[in-house]
Amino acid sequence: MKKVIMMVGTSLFVNYLEHECDNTFKNHFEALKNRDSKYYENELRKVKYIKQKVCHWLRSLGLANINSASAEIKSLLKLEEQIRDDDFEVHLLSSDTILGKLAGEILETELVKLKGFEIKMHVISDLQVKDSKRFIKGMRNLIDEIFEIADEYWGNVIMNITGGYKASIPYLTILAQLNGCPIYYIFEDQDAFIKVPNLPFSTEVIDWKDLYRNSEIIDQLQKGICDKEDHDKLVYSEFYKKYGVLVWEEPPMAELNPLGKIIWETYKSKFFEFHINSQSKQKYSNSQRLKDVISKKFWKEEIREGKTEYKNGHRVYDDGDNPIRIFYLIEDNTIKIYNIFDNHEEYERYLNNNPYREEDVESQKYELEIIKKEV
Repeated sequence: MKKVIMMVGTSLFVNYLEHECDNTFKNHFEALKNRDSKYYENELRKVKYIKQKVCHWLRSLGLANINSASAEIKSLLKLEEQIRDDDFEVHLLSSDTILGKLAGEILETELVKLKGFEIKMHVISDLQVKDSKRFIKGMRNLIDEIFEIADEYWGNVIMNITGGYKASIPYLTILAQLNGCPIYYIFEDQDAFIKVPNLPFSTEVIDWKDLYRNSEIIDQLQKGICDKEDHDKLVYSEFYKKYGVLVWEEPPMAELNPLGKIIWETYKSKFFEFHINSQSKQKYSNSQRLKDVISKKFWKEEIREGKTEYKNGHRVYDDGDNPIRIFYLIEDNTIKIYNIFDNHEEYERYLNNNPYREEDVESQKYELEIIKKEV
């Protein structure tokens, strides 16, 4: 099933006013503009009036004319034509405003009734345009939500960037390009449905190992820097010289900006990092079976934990009805592989003759390995 991710704007209400002369509606619409969604319940009288009028209007248009009601509806119907052989679920992402939430609710209700679409509604906290600081925070929340929807698999994700704030389009475009999912756009007053081509802009153009080496600073930026001493350290760091473009600043405050958030979340969703000693690295490098197990299974925590047993004091990943066995420890959330086998006799000989000794395992030298997850 395809997952269609699309932003929701307020063109539905603007178009209603172009077709209907309704001063009460216009007054309510103007009164609710840019108001935060937390006041939704306080404005139920206006909200219910707008919802009733727009829903009645959409039903009067019927399937034959409903695509003229909003850019979101038009683009979604066009997309249905494009991917007619696949079922899809629609994820409507609205701003943190009364009108954004209301538009999403109306689209969710009416498109389910008219087309039977499977629709899920998401209100993105802090996504609004009155306050630039909150907008940056809202964009980070939007990025988190999209990664949550994709669930580490982008092969069935479609990005529809037609609706919503235009300021979000560059970020959503970069996010989609980095993760290799198609992007669609339609102009509201035109019928041409544009598929944005995938550029040769992928994860391969970024030095992920170098970025990972700065993960401590990135984690600090994720939480937010608030004091002058920490900000000064950031500004004079090698990370800042290379990756300052990924940082939002209002000294002494600093955080990852939306671009930084996209790149770091893409890294975490696509790559698996572990540390491995030289002996195991040589075995791993020479065995495709070992590479396949780590890239397809071992990186997944639920599989790794489910297949891990304690043998002679060792924590051992046992892949089942095959000779793959991985000896590892977890230290400060870092996985360290200290022995690895794809030969059962060698594995049993090592296991029986070498009870686990913490000092032996922890004293070894490990080097960072970053591999692409296969899902």
